[in-house]
Amino acid sequence: MRCGLTPTDFMHIAGDYSEYDREASVLAARCLLHRLGRKDTPDALRALADEAYGLVEEHLYVNLLRILLAQQYPAKFARGLDPQTEFLVRQGWANRGTDEGPIFNYALGTKAALVGIGAPTHVFLPAVAKALGTEYIHPENAEVANALGALKADINAVARVEIYQGLSSSGHIYYIVHAPRGSSRFDSRDEAISAAKAASEEAALKEARARGALGELLVSTSIEKHSTLSQWGTKIELGCATVSEVTVRFG
Repeated sequence: MRCGLTPTDFMHIAGDYSEYDREASVLAARCLLHRLGRKDTPDALRALADEAYGLVEEHLYVNLLRILLAQQYPAKFARGLDPQTEFLVRQGWANRGTDEGPIFNYALGTKAALVGIGAPTHVFLPAVAKALGTEYIHPENAEVANALGALKADINAVARVEIYQGLSSSGHIYYIVHAPRGSSRFDSRDEAISAAKAASEEAALKEARARGALGELLVSTSIEKHSTLSQWGTKIELGCATVSEVTVRFG
């Protein structure tokens, strides 16, 4: 068997969660200390747990701001944060609670309260809420709300297949379809899109079935075209992707 070291293990080490085998978590963390070339001491173990807590909190902070920015400015951030914006967001986390730099105030905040559901949220979310300048709400039965939500949640399975455009040594354009079953080469763009569409629809249906969807399923597929501009302002085609989605609503 294989196992991984997760934030839940560090919660056991820090004493914030005690449902399972703390000794197993400690042993795994000690192995990581050795791999990192650090001292195997109780202080080093606790420092590693604190470091892991910080990484989880930063991840939550960055992803919450990514979601909020996408909602506020969908045309700009629908595909996620660009490198420059992500840099500023991470600087905001790194400089939280300080006077920050002599020129910039990096802090981004929200008026929306953060409501935590799931067992570990009371450990990680308060620090994120403070960094965002908002309140954290811990509802009753928060530890099982996520599980109940999963039982009632709709199924939304999305599969994406990329098509890359290439140029052969003889100067002919070809297309590579990167499907879950493997990559295939096509000389025709239409043939490549047709193959990619079939592959993404098959993958989306398979994922929906794996999540428990039954009966007849409908799949919708869209085509995303990738392009850029040359230094002379001309449009350059970079390939495309097919995106298939299956949604099953309950209740």
